[in-house]
Amino acid sequence: MKTDKEPDNHLAEEVYTKSRLPLKVIIPFLLFIPVFGFLANFPINSILTDVVSKNLREMQTCPITFEKIETSFFFVPKLIVKNPSISGICFKMPGQDLKFNDIVITFRGPSFYPPGLKFHAAIEKDKSQLHIYPSISYNRAIIKITDTVIDSAILDNFMSDKGYIKGQFSIEALIDMSLQKVTSADIVIKSKNLVIPGRNIGGFVFDSLDIGSFLLKASKGNTEKIFINELVAGSANGPLSASFDGEIFTNDYNFSFSNLNLKGGLSFSSAIKNNEKYGFLSFLFANYQTKNGAYQIRIGGTLEAPLMTPL
Repeated sequence: MKTDKEPDNHLAEEVYTKSRLPLKVIIPFLLFIPVFGFLANFPINSILTDVVSKNLREMQTCPITFEKIETSFFFVPKLIVKNPSISGICFKMPGQDLKFNDIVITFRGPSFYPPGLKFHAAIEKDKSQLHIYPSISYNRAIIKITDTVIDSAILDNFMSDKGYIKGQFSIEALIDMSLQKVTSADIVIKSKNLVIPGRNIGGFVFDSLDIGSFLLKASKGNTEKIFINELVAGSANGPLSASFDGEIFTNDYNFSFSNLNLKGGLSFSSAIKNNEKYGFLSFLFANYQTKNGAYQIRIGGTLEAPLMTPL
């Protein structure tokens, strides 16, 4: 039987069929090409950098300078602020700028309260690690601080008298801000290794005191007053134990000059009271009432120079 001979360059129909891509793959790919081209050529990096730079440098209440800003859009969008320096104006200590390693800011999605965007800022400096989670809207920001450890070396930036305390402190805080002003704040600070280095206080010499535990619970409203709800240091097994509450009236120009108004009790261990080196304690607290073995004290003065008087 005679059959038609196919041309040498003819391919079987099944070859064509197997090589075809389905339309559901081709169409999205074709649609993505102009989008990819737009993103590749649109100067989003420079725009973000300019916007962030402008806002950081122009914050009058807390200006921040830095070397440069880098961006990354791989997997999770993020900004990297290189070698930032936070002005001492932020914590009422002009000229005492606080320098950090890089700040890494990642986008965490939309915020429903307040309506806006959520971010995570990770900051490191020596032994300190800060994790800040701001939710930002047009004129409001709610800032959560958690999983954060601050070394006492950073605290020296808030005080003119350096090395007043030693140790690491964990921080949990929730801060509500409106128009760059704090309207409310709650903060908890804890430590397990608080040490007060040896020093001369009012002519009385103290050796280094290993206090150990420390707890501070504070809150703030829309006034310049910080409420100290609980301030506890030391334990019955340590060299001393203290428990206070009260308020701090913050100084707008220099935080270390903020006025104190605290009331509470302070007690010393038997080892301290029976040590001849500390015989001056009985003279120092001669006019103080005691309650459950603790001297009843009012602390006034300033953060820089606290002043004890009988309660």
